Amino acid sequence: MRGFHALFIVILISSSVLFATQTDELGNNINTNHKISRQIPQRHQADWDFILDPVEIFETHRETYSHPNGTPAQVQDIDARFFLFHTEEPFGMISREYLAYINPDGTLCNISYASQEYQPEGIGGMAMDPETQDPIYVWECYRDDNPYPDIMLGSDVWHLLHSPGLISTPITIFDQNDPDEFPEFQAAEKHFYRNPDILITRAPSYFEDFKRRLYVIAYQPYSDDISPIIIAYCDFDTINLETGTLDELDWNYITDFPIENYGDQPKIKTHFAAACHENGIVGIVGWKEGSWNDLPPEDSEFFVLYNDNFGEGEWEYHETNLEMYVESPVNQSGLPWLQVAEQLHFAPVNAGNFSAVCNYYGALHVAMPYSLRGIYWGEPTVWPLLSQVRNVCFNAMTGEFESYEVYPQSDLPQANEPYLPWDEDKDGQVDQYDPETGHVVPVCSLPWQHWDMRYARHRNSIKTVTSADNYQHEHVCIWMDALNSYRAHLEGEYAPPDMMIGGSPYEGVSWFEPIVLSPDPDNANGDFTEQLDGQIPSNPILSSKLLDLGDSHSKLSIFYLDEFEHGPSGDWGGIIRYMELDASFAILCTCSVKNDLIPVRDFGNHPNPFNPSTTIRYDLPKGSPVTIEVFNARGQKVKTLMNGVGKTGMNSVVWNGTDDSGKHVSSGVYLYRLKTERETITRKMLLLE
Repeated sequence: MRGFHALFIVILISSSVLFATQTDELGNNINTNHKISRQIPQRHQADWDFILDPVEIFETHRETYSHPNGTPAQVQDIDARFFLFHTEEPFGMISREYLAYINPDGTLCNISYASQEYQPEGIGGMAMDPETQDPIYVWECYRDDNPYPDIMLGSDVWHLLHSPGLISTPITIFDQNDPDEFPEFQAAEKHFYRNPDILITRAPSYFEDFKRRLYVIAYQPYSDDISPIIIAYCDFDTINLETGTLDELDWNYITDFPIENYGDQPKIKTHFAAACHENGIVGIVGWKEGSWNDLPPEDSEFFVLYNDNFGEGEWEYHETNLEMYVESPVNQSGLPWLQVAEQLHFAPVNAGNFSAVCNYYGALHVAMPYSLRGIYWGEPTVWPLLSQVRNVCFNAMTGEFESYEVYPQSDLPQANEPYLPWDEDKDGQVDQYDPETGHVVPVCSLPWQHWDMRYARHRNSIKTVTSADNYQHEHVCIWMDALNSYRAHLEGEYAPPDMMIGGSPYEGVSWFEPIVLSPDPDNANGDFTEQLDGQIPSNPILSSKLLDLGDSHSKLSIFYLDEFEHGPSGDWGGIIRYMELDASFAILCTCSVKNDLIPVRDFGNHPNPFNPSTTIRYDLPKGSPVTIEVFNARGQKVKTLMNGVGKTGMNSVVWNGTDDSGKHVSSGVYLYRLKTERETITRKMLLLE
């Protein structure tokens, strides 16, 4: 069965359809005039600068040096950070997990093994204890030549000395070689749980005993007849960290997850990422990697497992299909640009390495690369140059999925509408034709580490983080783009890929033009970054949260791999480097936007906190349908305040602290959500006793 990623008859540029003329060594038709993309319009620009130029952390002999779907860089409140990474020992020795500690001034303080046991180790994940600021981490450990890795847990008890290096004795969370614990693994050719990650938040009893809840999550990415996810969780306190008694706690295990049609698709690999919030929300995002022909028609490619009770009780399962179907544009000749192409649509492609974030309102976000796909001459085909980065959001309040343009962007981006590389102003007309051929000239993007699509399945990564204050709304994501490398390749030259950093001032809905960090002095767009001169950056990772610098500025802490050589497989390793940026993603302006699409203004409530009532006000640029609803902190709807047409200008509605049945609700935090034809906005309010 052919998948998009295995097939790669993939056409980067079709000579008979897109441009003209010859074929490169991959069988990709290319444009010998190198008009592979028109200039992308410059829109909202972020204000940014370097705080710390890149510094060397460690030399690694592996390209895969960090968790593919986690956030292995954790920030302390004092602005220091721990970084968990994976590398092979020199001279062909075993692979180990390392823990680095970066001082608040950005200098390297300490590097140590994550465990004092000398055993082959695999990829691990890390989280920060919010009380002690100790890093707690998990990893794979292959003991005594066993066929399956054990999932181990350890920590650096930093708070005792306010200095790194006090490594705890590791404990076993999942013994995958124990026939009593995992009898299904004893059968031949079974896959095992891997890529463990860890989440830490307040325990349900936190305000009584200050305990925190720790989740260890491991995944089985292939479709066997076992649960694809396993979770172990426990509640711990500071004494447990100091005395090394985490293994003596009451651990609870979850192995039965309601994922539909899982186990019936042996050629599908599923990628997972997890996130949680201190209000009890735990969510797991899953994406099934394969072509639409690999998946049964009734199944989906993207799903969410969701629990709002600290992982206890029932988990909800939500799924969606992320495909967005489009029509082929027409050349000046009147013929379709993509002749003999059918079922054209944008959907995630080579998007397995992503991280998830969860906000206070229960929304889960991931950023993923989308590409144009379709049936071309009867074969499933991908056009990677016609790609875009999108932010996919699951709204727990509504149970709905939405996706938003990150890069490139159209003039009037709308939720769940694709960015059209040939029609940015969405007027239904092609924006630009090649004056020589009359063919469509699109905007192109290659959001992967390398332009060679045979390896993009492994060489992809888009990581997302949020503000340090979970009640704020700023999102930032980071990825690599190989378009400049591909341009150089067409000319018989070499250029490294560019690092891209996108910022959203509000919940991943609207995004700034990305910050471009290019190590290429001859970058076609003039985005050369002197601090990266001579480097080959790849696999960038943002630290777990953004730190507020004041005046709408945030500190971005970035780890990345400076490769020894730039190739499609990336097997040569390189230098792990660290840098810091000062960036401002202030509220986007609304100039040059049609009047009926101007966002709602001045949405808020007063007084806040309140008792017994509060007035919610909102300013509409044009009369339109409006819905205003109130939800409790668990995301359950309490009352509908407005479901009608709001007038142009200022509107208001009063909530008197009652539900739809007229009963008074208890004091606490409530959310109120305004929804119009254009946007959805959520705010927080506090009802006092």
